[in-house]
Amino acid sequence: MLVTGLFILSVLCGQNVSYGKKLFCGIEDSDCLTNIAKYTYDDMVNGCLKGVPSSDPLIVDMIEGRLPTMKYFLYNVTFSGLGNCIPELMKFNKNDSTLVYNIACKHLLVEGQYDVRGRLDSMFVRGKGGYIKNYYDYAFLFTLEFDQYFDKNEKLHIHIKNYNFNIDPRGKLEYNFKNMLIGDSEKSLAFGNFSDKNLELKLNADIKSSSSVPTTSKMQLNVVFTLLLICCHNVLCSVKICDFANPECTTLGASKKYEEFVNGYTEGHSSSDPLFIDVIQADTTNLKHTKYNVSLSGMRHCNTELLKLNIKEKTGQYHLLCKHLIVEGQYEVKGEIGSKLLEGKGHFKENLYEYGLLFSFNYKINVEKTGRHLFPDPITVKLDPRGRVDYNFNDNNEQSKNGHGITNEDWKIVEDSAHSTIMYKLLDIFKQNIRVYLKLVSIEHIWH
Repeated sequence: MLVTGLFILSVLCGQNVSYGKKLFCGIEDSDCLTNIAKYTYDDMVNGCLKGVPSSDPLIVDMIEGRLPTMKYFLYNVTFSGLGNCIPELMKFNKNDSTLVYNIACKHLLVEGQYDVRGRLDSMFVRGKGGYIKNYYDYAFLFTLEFDQYFDKNEKLHIHIKNYNFNIDPRGKLEYNFKNMLIGDSEKSLAFGNFSDKNLELKLNADIKSSSSVPTTSKMQLNVVFTLLLICCHNVLCSVKICDFANPECTTLGASKKYEEFVNGYTEGHSSSDPLFIDVIQADTTNLKHTKYNVSLSGMRHCNTELLKLNIKEKTGQYHLLCKHLIVEGQYEVKGEIGSKLLEGKGHFKENLYEYGLLFSFNYKINVEKTGRHLFPDPITVKLDPRGRVDYNFNDNNEQSKNGHGITNEDWKIVEDSAHSTIMYKLLDIFKQNIRVYLKLVSIEHIWH
């Protein structure tokens, strides 16, 4: 049990060493920190630095416990099952400078040799031999005290001063101490519970007073503190990125990267100007309306008005204002709009001036080897036409004028049956391009 302090390194060490690349989280973003803890846990358990062995199993040569009424020794202790544990929570609290780090384990197995003699409360205990402990649904709740400071390059560093932990047995516990007063199961259970709690207290006491005494347990504790020093000074919060609660900063970052996005970032990420769709069917009860080979151009001239994230609710708003958009293609229409009969086919063109696109989305942050990635889903859009709209049908001024008059007189019907349907279909492609781009580029790339 004395080596359980190595758990802490799953975040502080694994990400920095395993991939040779740092992953960054805001210090108050507990979801991101917890994801990193989960992502890097396997690497920690398998040994995250040269010279640091695997943590599953853990082996301790000897543990000694002395109390006024009892003395016991545990020898050749093997602690296995840590590889199946999962980090549940990693959360900073800047107010009292603490870090909470919790992990849950499905099944842990402790086995070795024991020697005990003395009195536990009013019960006499004595025994010597082999023992096995099975822990099911068992959790460790760590609390770390830390300092933070900026170096000369304005990089924020986290320094762990101290930590302790509590155990949280949520499932069944099984103890078997051979030769414990002729295998008395009640005595085994009582002593097993006592030894667990005493070892937990002993570990916390040893950590707080750790010295260079070359006992097995102290050497392991020194390894823990050495790794904490190495990792804490090099991993967490070592670059400055946007405060996601600051819409000015997030908007500026999105604006700077818009050109990169709209032109197509790399192979596998398509340009968003122009956007194409083969067929759009926009029928209503009284109108059959089909458009073919439709394109939307002018997206590269849009400006980012706003990118605002709500960290608590994991929602966002993304507003674009486009100076001049052009929608064109082939059309075929037959039916009625209001009281007007319509029939025709040919080429159409819509000029949209000062046209707003107001996107809303939910999001989560995924942690990958390339860094943190913002994943928006679902994304919805509201159309916000602020300027004039010109229509052209078959380059025929009279037909275009009549069509424009109809759209002005019955704009709601036209909006529902034709224009909005076309725009939503085209913007579905735009939304997918956003998702692909954010899958390819990290938060650090956009908002460094």
